[in-house]
Amino acid sequence: MSVAAESHSRSTICTRLPLACLALAIGLTIWATPALGAPSLLRSAGGFRLSGNYTNTETIPNLETALTLARTHALLVISQGWQLGFEGSWDGTVSDTYFDEMMAANPRLLIFRYLNAMYDPGRAFPESWYLHNAAGHRLFNPTYGNYLMDPRSTEAYTEEDVTSQGWVQYLEYLFRKDVARFPGVFNGGIWLDDVGGRPHVIDVVTSQPSEPVDQSGRRWTDATWEAMTTSVTARLQSETQRLVFANALLSGNCYFTGCGGDVPTGSFLSAPGVDGAMAEAWLTAWYNSTARMPSILGWRQDVQMVIDANRRGRSVQLMTAPPALASTRQIDRWRLYAYSSFLLANSGRSYFQFAPNCRPNCGGPTRTGTFEMADPLYSIDIGTPVQNARSINAYKRARGRYFVRRYSKGKVWVNPTHIGCPMGASFGGSFFVLQAARSGLPKRLIADLIAGRSIVAPEVTTACCRDWQAIVNAG
Repeated sequence: MSVAAESHSRSTICTRLPLACLALAIGLTIWATPALGAPSLLRSAGGFRLSGNYTNTETIPNLETALTLARTHALLVISQGWQLGFEGSWDGTVSDTYFDEMMAANPRLLIFRYLNAMYDPGRAFPESWYLHNAAGHRLFNPTYGNYLMDPRSTEAYTEEDVTSQGWVQYLEYLFRKDVARFPGVFNGGIWLDDVGGRPHVIDVVTSQPSEPVDQSGRRWTDATWEAMTTSVTARLQSETQRLVFANALLSGNCYFTGCGGDVPTGSFLSAPGVDGAMAEAWLTAWYNSTARMPSILGWRQDVQMVIDANRRGRSVQLMTAPPALASTRQIDRWRLYAYSSFLLANSGRSYFQFAPNCRPNCGGPTRTGTFEMADPLYSIDIGTPVQNARSINAYKRARGRYFVRRYSKGKVWVNPTHIGCPMGASFGGSFFVLQAARSGLPKRLIADLIAGRSIVAPEVTTACCRDWQAIVNAG
């Protein structure tokens, strides 16, 4: 069964709000409880800071990449065991993949099975398994070729001599089937796409935009839709006793405000059966029309979301996927900018992925090789944070012109504005710096940076561009 590609979970992406929205509290005190016996994620404060979500068209290309991923990642999300890579042709067994080598390099690496909570391309399920509009017609997402499914369904359906009583039990069947097919591989649990949010679908009969209705023929409210979609997470966690992650947060703005909806997506971190959640549009998203940097308010919201979720003891995945039309130079700038912002926010329960790949129908040049998460940038050791603030404001300097966070072996500097530079040089725009505290940045490198020359050396990696610069110093 093919993986259903993600669709963004809010119909409106808000970008500008009063600064006071950063102080909004979610106001929920009942947190989700992990399943008994479920594995625990590695803490990411001093390493294992990365996560990787890969579609079934992506396979780890070689052993070197597999080992680098294992040594830097806390979790991976795949749909089939063969995606872990193999030499030559795959013989159909787990032992023929790089799985054993990866687990030897990181015995606590968790691998999750991708499933979609609400969509499937199948046409032959019982009619009661599909959600319908007011006309009684099925609903379809033409971009990804999927029908909108109904988690409330209970009608029996048999596949490969296994009978499922409804859509959610069928998802459990798919998970258990691959757990048996790839022994040991899906040791983390289930990663569910499309939890929450409003569906983007058409009527299969008229091909016109449409929306599902409940059993009374009324439009679903945000709250009732959230409750229905999280019923999937709750049941799967209960039945499998594994961790369940949900693609539900979208962005910091949506986390605090709901982005035009009635329910802030931060509430999903307290939903039944949700052990962690992803923000797939952290700082930017692949479906944006331009590669421009976020506003200062948008940047602060995204960083504050991570701080807030970590303080609540919740795990979050952060995906920065530059717009499909971004140039190679813009991709390089985004990589350092996003990772620096992540290090400013993370307190040990957040996991970062940079995904510069083109998604279906994006209109830009197709990029592959999202295993760029094996880039040496992510292996640089700056130690662990020596301060964990409650608010992004604790890290600001010069009245918010830039932000600094100390690590045991270095510092993280982020200037999301277009004002000056705390190191005394005028770079003509925003800059993002990871600088080792125990050794100053060499003067020759500062000179090269000011001159706008790109530098690649063992001790420093930089991207010098027209708008802003980034430095990673491994002191």
